[in-house]
Amino acid sequence: MSDRNTCPTCGLRFNSTAAFAKHRVGDFSKSEKPRPYGPVRRCMTVAEMEERGMSISSAGYWITAAYERFKESA
Repeated sequence: MSDRNTCPTCGLRFNSTAAFAKHRVGDFSKSEKPRPYGPVRRCMTVAEMEERGMSISSAGYWITAAYERFKESA
């Protein structure tokens, strides 16, 4: 069974629920003040995900970290 999914907000594809969850940042709670610029929780940018060690697998899905055996050959 595959755990792959696509984020309904940003449209990126993730190899696992863990990778999907890692790309979402911010507070789950609702702010007491109105937020004219949108929700508190958001998707990370590609640059932010790469800074945190996430990468795209050979199948084209974001993963939490590059596989060690592929890091050396890249």
